[in-house]
Amino acid sequence: MRRTLTIFVAISMIAFAAAAADLSAVVDMDGDGRDDATLEIVAHAGPVAGQATDDVVHSIPTPQGVQTIVWVCEGDQTEGTLFVCDLWDLVMYELDPATGDVLNSFAAVGSGAHGLAWDGQYLIQNEYGAYTAHFTDKNTGMVYYSQPSSGGYGMTWGKWGNPYNDQWLWVADHGTAMIYQDDYYTGNNVFSFPGTGTTVGAAWDGSHVWDSNWVASTVSRYDPNTGALLNTIATPYWNPRDLCWDGHYLWTIHWENQTAYQIDLWLNAQLYPVTCYLNPRYIEKQPGDEITFNASVMNHTDAPVAVDLWMEAHQVGTGETWVGDVAHVTLAPGIMYNVFVTKYVPGCPTTHGMWDLYMKCGDFPEWEFQDGIVVNVVP
Repeated sequence: MRRTLTIFVAISMIAFAAAAADLSAVVDMDGDGRDDATLEIVAHAGPVAGQATDDVVHSIPTPQGVQTIVWVCEGDQTEGTLFVCDLWDLVMYELDPATGDVLNSFAAVGSGAHGLAWDGQYLIQNEYGAYTAHFTDKNTGMVYYSQPSSGGYGMTWGKWGNPYNDQWLWVADHGTAMIYQDDYYTGNNVFSFPGTGTTVGAAWDGSHVWDSNWVASTVSRYDPNTGALLNTIATPYWNPRDLCWDGHYLWTIHWENQTAYQIDLWLNAQLYPVTCYLNPRYIEKQPGDEITFNASVMNHTDAPVAVDLWMEAHQVGTGETWVGDVAHVTLAPGIMYNVFVTKYVPGCPTTHGMWDLYMKCGDFPEWEFQDGIVVNVVP
């Protein structure tokens, strides 16, 4: 059910902004609780009331000051964890998505990550104010390499479209109120479009780009080809700093109440009755090797759904395409299916290079939702 912001929250935001201006000479234009010039903590409390929602399926507590979030998974869908960054103390935390318990922590890079992305190999930290993306080890934070970033805030990794390079970093920037599509390998910008205003967070759901608007307390979905705004929905609490996609649900994070929310988009806005997810996000194999990956499908509705499911592989740069068998299935209501799939890399030199492996669901050959991973076939 699509919902708009209540008048109460709008009035509360106006009142809060006026009070903040009177109470302090600090400038915190992006709402991260730090002075924009000195980065000193000037934490303030926002409106107590959030949105009345029917879409939150789960929530967890987070450490104070955390304002970025990303889902990291390396195999079985059920083994994913959440990474969040504390911009006040410059600490990266790995959290249990079921409880919020801290599983690991290490120092964030530089002035802290105001955006996080996961590409299957690296935890990518978009450094606040530096317009630099750092490709780091997810266990230690060690920097392997860095490259330019078009924005200083939310960041997400996504696969989309172009057969010669469909790995992208989508970057949100509060200063320009723009969303940028950057080349994954160089950081060069190839496309940009305006966000909804005070945009700070970014997410990729396999098919579309999302951003978060911290003043309006909303998240929005965009067409990645045109930048057209498709949907805007309210968040469970004000000032959504960042958001991420875990394969089936959207997460938002809010530093004022130290909470991350897991949102069902079907309940919220009648989006995505069926979702699918593949992991790990990156696989490196040789010709003739066996590939095993996890495929999960979920019916978010309260009724059985009949859908076609199939796999496609596209060799980057050649146009070579493989389409697997189509499965016509009826999914039970509210159920997630997890299956481990085994495939073999053809044992010939022509398979060398990068492949995009997609899982698609819809009415074959038209898909309604997809998710993709990278398979690198090395000599």
